Amino acid sequence: MTSKIYNLIVLLFVSLVAIGQNRDANTSLISIGGLGSIDSGSVTFTNNYLPFIKVIIDNVEYDFLFDTGAELCILSKDISKRALSLGEIVASDLDGNEQNAQIYETDIQIGNTSFEKLRCVKLDLKSIFGTSCVKIDGVIGQNLIRKLNWHFDSERGVVFWSKLPFVIDSTATQLDLEYYGDLPLTKVGFDNLSFYVLVDTGFDGLLELNSGGVKKSKKYKKSAKSCGEGEHQITIGGASTQKVTVATLDTIGVGSGYLTNVPTYISKSKPLLGSLLFKNNNVTFNFTEDKIVLFPFQNLRVKIQSFGVGLGLNENSAVEIVFIWMESEAYKQGLRLGQRIAKINGVDVSQITNEYLCALKVDAIKNGSLELHYLEKGKEKNILLKK
Repeated sequence: MTSKIYNLIVLLFVSLVAIGQNRDANTSLISIGGLGSIDSGSVTFTNNYLPFIKVIIDNVEYDFLFDTGAELCILSKDISKRALSLGEIVASDLDGNEQNAQIYETDIQIGNTSFEKLRCVKLDLKSIFGTSCVKIDGVIGQNLIRKLNWHFDSERGVVFWSKLPFVIDSTATQLDLEYYGDLPLTKVGFDNLSFYVLVDTGFDGLLELNSGGVKKSKKYKKSAKSCGEGEHQITIGGASTQKVTVATLDTIGVGSGYLTNVPTYISKSKPLLGSLLFKNNNVTFNFTEDKIVLFPFQNLRVKIQSFGVGLGLNENSAVEIVFIWMESEAYKQGLRLGQRIAKINGVDVSQITNEYLCALKVDAIKNGSLELHYLEKGKEKNILLKK
């Protein structure tokens, strides 16, 4: 596993999540009176529910991912030309794996709040667009995030931040935080088992648990499951190809609340609590009190929708299947990992750019159908997939 500095989880075409929720539009956790200085700005969520905030560097505005699962801020090589090089450091992930990283120092402004001489990793972020279809100028990591407290009003698309903690509603769901270095951990419960999970707004799912722990549960063995293989996690360091299971777990305890019928990724990766939970709640990160607060919470309903396959470009710029669910209609009709695709929804993709492939994916998601044309043993085949 690569260092968390590089472990930026982004959109997989195979896993689209639909949310239904009832909430009071006038309800808000934030209380401004008596808190002193509060700054605010807009927050936007991508199609895969990742939160982005406007950041200013050298008087130019950029879109940065707000990633509680990243140790340090990350700068694209395109926007960090004036950053001062500080040399290399060695970073460790939650599993103790170490990797060298180039560290730079720069000034960053968010809203009216300035952060001087902030340490950042400088990386080429262009390559991630091809697999994720998400343009990332940079990442706001924990070395900036933990300097403040944050309140996200996802309904209005507004984020507030302050050095003092935000006042919270007593009826809200609260999660206690512990830390591994600067990375925030919390506990979730399932079938009398307790799991530490990394609170990771850079992970586009709801929950991922490590197979070694959850398989001890008798309830897990009886739960509904789907299995897949291929590029499950797309990171800045490259794609992670592995087998993965999605299990529907009946009840997950999260802080002082719980979720029911939770689609949960089960893999050999480290456990994660992701952006999907935070996108569909007003969320307060009171880091000075080691608390996360969610409201509303009890009305969250989640289900996974998918075409059953993930599409990507290989090293020869050909479109192929990079992930597939074993129980999907695509698999039943003969599609397999690595299968070359000739047409997508009638469009010839023998010569195609990442940008155009992403446009085709977005169009398929919008229309709810995906028609794939391919060759198998010299014969032309078509398959029409629905979410």
